[in-house]
Amino acid sequence: MSRNDNIIDCMVMLVLPLASVMSGCIFDHDVPCPPDAGGSFTIVNDWAEAPGADPAGMEYLFFPEEGGEPWRFDFAGRDAGQVRLPYGRYRFIMRNNDTSGVLFSGTDSYSDYEAHCRAGSLLDGLGTGYTALKPPPPVRPGLPEPVCITPDMMWGAVSDYIEVTPGGVVYRSPGDPADPAAAGSMPSDTLLCRPCRLTARYEWKITDVANLPGARRMCAVISGMSNSLNFASGITGPEAYLLPLAARRMPGGVIGSQFFTYGYARGKARQWLALYVWMSDGEKLCYQFDVSDQVREAPDPFNVSICIRGLELPDKPGVDSGGMDAGVDGWQTVIIELGG
Repeated sequence: MSRNDNIIDCMVMLVLPLASVMSGCIFDHDVPCPPDAGGSFTIVNDWAEAPGADPAGMEYLFFPEEGGEPWRFDFAGRDAGQVRLPYGRYRFIMRNNDTSGVLFSGTDSYSDYEAHCRAGSLLDGLGTGYTALKPPPPVRPGLPEPVCITPDMMWGAVSDYIEVTPGGVVYRSPGDPADPAAAGSMPSDTLLCRPCRLTARYEWKITDVANLPGARRMCAVISGMSNSLNFASGITGPEAYLLPLAARRMPGGVIGSQFFTYGYARGKARQWLALYVWMSDGEKLCYQFDVSDQVREAPDPFNVSICIRGLELPDKPGVDSGGMDAGVDGWQTVIIELGG
């Protein structure tokens, strides 16, 4: 279900410090920070699941069980600190807050909180300055997939049960028994969070490319990808989208790049990689490869490698230092079957 009509950006209207060790509470409406009568505890992050994470800051959201706006706390970097909340039960989401390329919807609800990619263009893989170019053809003619830009790297964690009591905080982590007491959770002055990666890193390469010097510019796109992620369930959206990608020249006749993604769409759409090439004489070529098996059978869905071996571009003059494309109209699409 698409929630694009309900997407909002967080607007900070009030920031009040709670204590010298805290960054402060942030609320989307003009309401006071938690009263002194509430309970205080310290959020501690264990980055064992994502040791290389380097967020500029993390956002911590506590959703009251009875409903209403969540309490939000922001801390710089990987570490958190002390917070204070009214006594009661909450559900919890944490995520990095340095995500300018991501939109969020359902932000008042733990179960509906989702991240979405921003809308884009097939030419986004070329970078800025190419809006006047004629757009390349769609991947697989007739495929009506919208385009969105790749998301930023994201880390986070969730808990569907946190209770703030006069004796401390009691909580349940994913995988714990349904009853917090059975999980051995006793009132504590510490809430331990174990953030992990929420977005996957994909790498794609086309090796052994012949006549690469004759290519003036290139970009790529991958189809059949999801544009959203639900935090509470960890499930990606079922709708298929196109993600525009950079296509960089590498030593040894290689074209490729890396990108972040929520993963492939949960529907039946297959994943096609399309390489768009503007040759030095103005010829426009679109090479398309079905990479579904490599995407769906990857050993680690958070580290996916797509490799295509062998591509022969037309033998054209090498690209000089300037000039415009010659006036050649139309695109030639070549669908290449990959060997087993």
